[in-house]
Amino acid sequence: MRRRQESPWLLAERKRIRTEPTPGVAHRLADGENPIAAWRIETGLSTRQLDRKTGIAAHSLNSMELGLIKPSREELEKIAAALRVVPDLLTLAEPGDERAG
Repeated sequence: MRRRQESPWLLAERKRIRTEPTPGVAHRLADGENPIAAWRIETGLSTRQLDRKTGIAAHSLNSMELGLIKPSREELEKIAAALRVVPDLLTLAEPGDERAG
């Protein structure tokens, strides 16, 4: 059976790197959800699937989503690449951070 070819627009959209939150992610963030979890859920990935895409253990990803550990810059870049977002969208603005207000 031959696979149907996707439109060029759809292919480009799938490859696009997001630089702003989607409405769904913005809603989750407003509800206090961790940005990594919000984007992972938005993209439809399980923690185990993200583990396979990034090489970061699922239990470590879970701890990051719960705020128990802070991801390194390298880990953020791997997660961002897998979720197709810029790394800055995966961090919470800290009090006093120029993005916080």
